[in-house]
Amino acid sequence: MKRVTRVCWLWAACSCAVTCSAVTAQDLPSAPDGFQVRLVATEPLVRNPCALVFDARGRMCVGMGPQYRSPKPDTPGDSVFILSDRDGDGRVDSRHQFATGFNSIQGLAWHGRDLWVANAPDLTIVRDVDGDDVADRYVRIYTDLGNLEHGLHGLHWGPDGRMYMSKGNSKGLTKPGRVAPLPFRQLWGVKSPKGAPDFPAPRVSSASDYERNYHDPTDDWGREGGVLVCDDGGRNLEIVSRGFRNPWDIAYDSGFHFQGTDNDQNEGDRVFTPFFGSHYGWGHPWSAHWSGQDHLPTARISGPVFHGSGTGMTFVDDPAFPKAYRGIWLFNDWLRRTTFMYRPAWDGARIVPEGGEWTEFVRGGKDLFKPTDLEMGPDGALYILGWGREYGATFDKSGQQSNEGRIFRVSWKANPQDAQTQALPLPGKMTPSQLVAGLDSSIEAHRVVCQEELIRRGASVRSVIMEALAAQQLSRRRETWLIWTLARLAPQDRSIDKQLAAWTSARFPVNRRVQALRTQADRIRGSGKTRRLHPAAALAVGDKEPRVRLAAILAIRRSGDTSRIGELKRQIAVEVDRVVFYAAWQTLRALSPRGQLVRQLTSRHAGLRLSALLALAEDNRLTAEQVKPLVEDGDERVRGVAALWMARGSGSPLVRVSPAGGEFRSSVRVQVEAGVKPGRVYYSTDGSVPTMRSPVWAGSKVFSKSLVLKLAVFVGEQRVGPVGSYRFTRLSLLEAASRSGVLAARAKSALTYRVLDGGLVNGGSVYSDRSYVFRGIPEKLVGSLIVQTANDDSSSKGDGFLEVDTVIPARVFVGHDVRAKAIPRWLFGGDNPRFKRTEHLVKTNDTSFRLYLRDFPAGRILLGGNTESGLDGTSNYLVIVQPAGLPRQAKAATVADAMSLLTQGSVADGKALFFATGGAGCSKCHRTKTSQQPGFGPDLA
Repeated sequence: MKRVTRVCWLWAACSCAVTCSAVTAQDLPSAPDGFQVRLVATEPLVRNPCALVFDARGRMCVGMGPQYRSPKPDTPGDSVFILSDRDGDGRVDSRHQFATGFNSIQGLAWHGRDLWVANAPDLTIVRDVDGDDVADRYVRIYTDLGNLEHGLHGLHWGPDGRMYMSKGNSKGLTKPGRVAPLPFRQLWGVKSPKGAPDFPAPRVSSASDYERNYHDPTDDWGREGGVLVCDDGGRNLEIVSRGFRNPWDIAYDSGFHFQGTDNDQNEGDRVFTPFFGSHYGWGHPWSAHWSGQDHLPTARISGPVFHGSGTGMTFVDDPAFPKAYRGIWLFNDWLRRTTFMYRPAWDGARIVPEGGEWTEFVRGGKDLFKPTDLEMGPDGALYILGWGREYGATFDKSGQQSNEGRIFRVSWKANPQDAQTQALPLPGKMTPSQLVAGLDSSIEAHRVVCQEELIRRGASVRSVIMEALAAQQLSRRRETWLIWTLARLAPQDRSIDKQLAAWTSARFPVNRRVQALRTQADRIRGSGKTRRLHPAAALAVGDKEPRVRLAAILAIRRSGDTSRIGELKRQIAVEVDRVVFYAAWQTLRALSPRGQLVRQLTSRHAGLRLSALLALAEDNRLTAEQVKPLVEDGDERVRGVAALWMARGSGSPLVRVSPAGGEFRSSVRVQVEAGVKPGRVYYSTDGSVPTMRSPVWAGSKVFSKSLVLKLAVFVGEQRVGPVGSYRFTRLSLLEAASRSGVLAARAKSALTYRVLDGGLVNGGSVYSDRSYVFRGIPEKLVGSLIVQTANDDSSSKGDGFLEVDTVIPARVFVGHDVRAKAIPRWLFGGDNPRFKRTEHLVKTNDTSFRLYLRDFPAGRILLGGNTESGLDGTSNYLVIVQPAGLPRQAKAATVADAMSLLTQGSVADGKALFFATGGAGCSKCHRTKTSQQPGFGPDLA
């Protein structure tokens, strides 16, 4: 993409006594040809600005302050300021404090006179009662939503009259007197205190006695984050989508389709499309996955992952931008100092970037461009907030915050409006036609007040709405908001239901059909689900357009209309779109009894078998006996999910066969007949060797070293001949035994647990799902093997939570967070503790861990959960493994003794001994590959 010469903007002292340094052309960020970038505000007017919103009058409101990143209970609160350009020169020259005293502000949204403020652990609504532009009334509607790390973020009011919000996976304190609303607790997987209310009562106060709650930023995280929605005042809160780590922002386009950014520390950040019932993989009940690609249990993300730090997101469809830059998405990457753009394209029912990639729109120059939030302004320009140089707050000698801050304005050069427009009109004084036109505004707050005023006027404006919907030149945004306005006018008016049903016809544009289906479900919910969907909605389930099918299926889910399950199943049997199929089985999961889903596992239609399998698996309502037949199913998708569940969901071992002499080695030789392909994974059964009717390995128990098994394979009733000899290994041995004798580690949560040889080193990663690193390790343990645990399991409990398989005796150190108030009894409790407390500590950049020691024989090691009760879990424990050494023999072995036992030898055991960090550790002196550097001892290659 061509870049323009950066525009120089020199400015002098502002009226608020702000003095700014000259900004050269090389300092400013760059934008595509035809755009200009200007710096409109800097410190001291703005410091570490994080959240941006324009009110219904078009005024810029910014949330900022010293709270991020490590506030103490006495750290001054963040504030919301109204920023102004009083002389009309396009530069901010004054600010007015509207509200203050908040925790770290990471989201703002106006709803009429109410400003909603996301300041985790609180969600607060403030209102200016007396009209002096200073908030007088503070209502803390939710609290204990988790700390500011992975806290409450993007707030948006949709055309359905509901507040949407994104929430990271930090969890609330969840103790008596400090609990979040129930849907948040469900996301985090925490146990509620006895008698805790589902929705604690809001706290109303004035500006003078408003008290924010404090939550230590170093406190632990919950299982997963999500996107939630509620009615005005916080009522009817529910989860829309889940499976996120830190969804920083969400926004919706002109067709009311959401997109959001989600942060990860390992696999890259992602853009996602939340919809009701979707799970995007983080903290998944049995099969976590980050992208959803080729992974049916989780939803598919919108495009490629990007390695940065995704923050603010917005949709641009403003007439002040040229046609090539209308109808596009923009999102910020704080780490890479870039604002990316993409034009959405439809891959079936999935939003993807046109061309498959994100494109740079604004790229940082020498001047500070660490973008957080961004929004379109009333002047047709894009405004982007820029963070300061430091990650967190800094203070000068007088105790005042000293961080930098930036606000950039990106505009099209041909746009004659070079400064903010005059204040937008108040809706009470607008005509119906003006209100309808206001639904096209780029300012969400203005669209909201115009819609609310139309609804307030009721039946008198219905004809105006219908006339506007009949117009030839109707933008998608105005069409969307008009349909939702009509749907919200009179929930019990059946004539509106008939009109909405008529718009589902294939003769109407896709957007109108989609909105009509969505609004029908919304009206049924508003009526208390006392009526059913119109038959036209059921017909739309089988529509040729995937987006319409998706909307129809979600309408069934949202309305709870179980009478439409028949139509849903008929479509599932033939559905080929990935997103539509996912929404369909999730709808079955929500509406069908378990018995019906179990019977569906034997359906003659592969799609129905697959949908039932996925639905039952997500709720852990399956048994291994129900799934085993599906591993040999005739449908590849069913086989794949069944095998995945057997490995992760049931914990049953799998086996893989490979050619004789191939990569996987074992002294057990298996004769395999036709139909078994090298490299394919098959499930194991109960240890017997029955005659199978498909290529399935039988045998999950420990085998004799000299045992030879035979697997008979049939096609129908006809047996086919042998094709050669194969060897086998259990799935837990696919990567072979580690150099310290550990085969595998599996947790009941199904989260990722990695076996890392030599993983205990300073700077090494502590967890599979966090960025914490080791900072202090006892010398005798440096370089030891670790089982990299998942910190999302910090509230785990119960015996046998974690299984660790070893092939030689092992010395196991479990490190427990010193901040924990209690130690689980399996680790160190009771009269005869099984583990011995040591004086060793392992330190990370977050906390310290006391080490507890126990020796285990070769085989399976069972470790319990991180807590005794499932409450107040701090960081999850560490697992460090060293070889415990082999028992001394009664007499020295001879070469003849060893040769006589060679046929019974174990490659896995030998590798563990040879490469062990402790124990025999032969590799310290010997080499086994001529390409390696010479060792001190003989080269054994």
